[in-house]
Amino acid sequence: DEEKKELPKKFHSNRVDKTRMKRIKERLGGVLTIKLNDVLELRYCADTGSDWCLISRRNFDELVRLGSGVQAEPLQKPVVGKAVGGHDVEARESVRLHIRLHTAAGPVEPADPVTCLIIEED
Repeated sequence: DEEKKELPKKFHSNRVDKTRMKRIKERLGGVLTIKLNDVLELRYCADTGSDWCLISRRNFDELVRLGSGVQAEPLQKPVVGKAVGGHDVEARESVRLHIRLHTAAGPVEPADPVTCLIIEED
């Protein structure tokens, strides 16, 4: 009898934990994509708290290769920031990109280009 009373409690407590994990996964692991200059689609991290938008040199080079018309602009002085893991990341160039974010609420396309720093790391 006692065991029968405990089973539903165990079942429901596991279900709550799984639901909580699902919400965390949805927030952290949902695949969000961004389209750059209508030619390159990439995954992105939403609202990381960063002061800058970043693009890797490899992805920038791919944009150039695809004929997007982008050009790197030298920065007046390098921008140095901290990457995940605590190491320094330096940018010496930037690029202005037209973006389309694919969000849960649908596509979002800012009217003005977004300035992204070009970093050498992926």
